[in-house]
Amino acid sequence: RLNGHELEDLKLWVEFLDIARKGISINILTVRTPTRMAWSDSCPFGLGGYSLQGRAWRIKVPLDCPFYGDDTANNVLEFLGMAISVMLLLLEAAEDQEDHPCLLALGDNTSAVAWIFRSGQVSRNSRKYTAVKFIARTIASRALQSGAQLCSQHLAGVTNIVADLLSFEGDCRGTTNPMTLLRLSPR
Repeated sequence: RLNGHELEDLKLWVEFLDIARKGISINILTVRTPTRMAWSDSCPFGLGGYSLQGRAWRIKVPLDCPFYGDDTANNVLEFLGMAISVMLLLLEAAEDQEDHPCLLALGDNTSAVAWIFRSGQVSRNSRKYTAVKFIARTIASRALQSGAQLCSQHLAGVTNIVADLLSFEGDCRGTTNPMTLLRLSPR
């Protein structure tokens, strides 16, 4: 008797086994220098990130969202931010027809960095459980399908300046950063 989460995990394991049966490239198993890098950050007001190739993304949490400004949602938002950055790197690698890309996702949240590889350690009783498992399964499945090697690394928050700026605008944090007040007008 398996519950819904266990059935979803089982589907992912079947995908793992299918790929293993076909053979796994040594490029996915060995330590390599990353071929693609992305940084991400979040706060309870938004998420943002960018890649080494120069692509950037940003999601603003709407004012009427139930978790707008709620710090308890930030770990999941950080994890979602890393997942979006990984998807961006996979897209870039596919566009360049790169075989077996080695992706490095950088972020300043230790929980998000750990969940990429250890989402099973999140308690089933946690409010975050369903979201974390869904995000982790999505990352794993997409990385497997693309033949990518995925790495993550924590970096100090004070060094994550650009991604931090992409995660909010104006004075929603109580202080204003002049860089976040810039708006581009449509052509």
